[in-house]
Amino acid sequence: MSSQVIPISHLNLEPETVKCPACQHVGKSIRVMETTSNGQATASCLIGILACLACNCGYMTAPTYYFLSHYCSRCGIRFVIVPWYDKPILHLERSLLVDAESAEKGDSGRKIMPSPLGSPPSFNEEALRNFGTRFISSSPSLTLEILLQGDRKFPSQATDVASLKKLYDITWPGLAAGDPIEYTPGEPMTVTPAKPDSKQIKSMASWDPSKSTPHIRVSTVDGVNREVATAQVFATSRDYILHTPTMNRGGIISYVSRRSGIKGQMSSKSGYMVWSSCAGPLAWIVRSVQDKEMQKPSRRIVLIDAYDRLVGMISSTDNEESVRLKIYGDFSSELVGEILASFSAVSYTIWNYSRLEGTDEGWGVAAGAMSVAGLGLTLAGI
Repeated sequence: MSSQVIPISHLNLEPETVKCPACQHVGKSIRVMETTSNGQATASCLIGILACLACNCGYMTAPTYYFLSHYCSRCGIRFVIVPWYDKPILHLERSLLVDAESAEKGDSGRKIMPSPLGSPPSFNEEALRNFGTRFISSSPSLTLEILLQGDRKFPSQATDVASLKKLYDITWPGLAAGDPIEYTPGEPMTVTPAKPDSKQIKSMASWDPSKSTPHIRVSTVDGVNREVATAQVFATSRDYILHTPTMNRGGIISYVSRRSGIKGQMSSKSGYMVWSSCAGPLAWIVRSVQDKEMQKPSRRIVLIDAYDRLVGMISSTDNEESVRLKIYGDFSSELVGEILASFSAVSYTIWNYSRLEGTDEGWGVAAGAMSVAGLGLTLAGI
């Protein structure tokens, strides 16, 4: 550890002195480490996406592996995560910070990260260090069963578990059952000009879904098949664009487009990627967690905000054709649609790069058939 102030992007295995881009506090970062034995990893790494991807045997050969993250010691915002045996991944997108509604005297420069859960909580280091039991009294406000179809078991619809009513359709225009994507090199995608990825990913233009690369479309099942979110995926990039439709008074539809990842950087991992929803940045990450419906902490794919608050969780069902998405908050249909689109997009990019490169993409999973849910269920004992 060093007393010299370093950029948050340089954080790695040890706590370091940094200046928080949000609250401007200068101090040692809080490092949180979560370790898992090889037996636990083997049994539970499939749980989050059981019917989608196969187990990463690399975890099975290690005695333990860790998930490590760094936070501000004053406001608790997440700076970076450091996956097992990999480079740190920056999680704080400065351009998304907003002014805090109320700031103490002499603290006018304080900013916060927007979240669908509202203003940041009061800083609690103990809660930050104990993610596994932090949400033990939380119950989901909505549970969706996501049907998985095709040889690759990609999401196709979402049904409310309580009412058994289908709420969302998930379609893949121009993309048949997860076939590899082919697209025009000039396909528009957001990027900061003159950045290293400018040659691979073009600047955003006015997006027209009828002329686009294959994408993932989420629509409500309300009689009019209303589109609420679209994820545009790419053959040679882990990043994707989330397009949210808006309609003006004249009935003309336009799109608000938000690129996943950190501005001006190509994302190196699919499963740890930050993405920007209509309510603030969120991230899909595998963590040990327990809510009110669970008997003990277990590793799940969770959706968290910039302060590690629980927004969603993926869990298994009793068959290979679906997974469940728990939602923790009273969210709009548009935001839930974005969550479904994002999950579908990350599922695709994980499969695509695992297929192309045989790499672990960040959810403790790697290349292989997507119909191996039975193995995961057996190992997990559920």
